[in-house]
Amino acid sequence: MNVLVVEPGIVPYEKEVNGHEEMKAVVGGPIDTRYFPEEGITIVANENAILSKEHFNRSLGENDGIFGTFFICGDNESGFYSLTPEQAAFYGRKFYYAEMLLGSMSGKWVVMKVEPKRKPAPRRNRRPPKPPRR
Repeated sequence: MNVLVVEPGIVPYEKEVNGHEEMKAVVGGPIDTRYFPEEGITIVANENAILSKEHFNRSLGENDGIFGTFFICGDNESGFYSLTPEQAAFYGRKFYYAEMLLGSMSGKWVVMKVEPKRKPAPRRNRRPPKPPRR
C-alpha cells in the first residue's frame, strides 16, 4: 500500500509498505495506531518511541504529538489501504514543516515549526574505482 512517511526533521514522502514486518521496519519497532475515522486515515507509529528516546516529530493538537517516525495510511472497516493522491498531498502539506517541542506552558505544548530537510536519495551501487595505472 502507498503511505506517507513522516520522519522527524524531514519532508514527508510517499513509500510502498506491504505487510506487518515492513510497517514495523518503517517506524522502527512495534506498531501503535491512532485512528481518525472522520478523515478515513490511521497514523501508524512506534509504540515505544518515547521509551527509546526518539526525537519529537509532529504535533497532532494542543497536548498531543508523535515521537519518532510515523506513517499515514487509509483506513476503513476492511483495514488499511493506500492513500489516495489527494490524501497524500493534503497530509504532505499538513505535516510539511518539522517541529521542535520546546516545552509546556499553562498545560499546553509549545512547539516551533522549522524548515524540514529533504531525505537524501539512496546511494546507488557503483563500481569500485580502478587502481591507478603505472
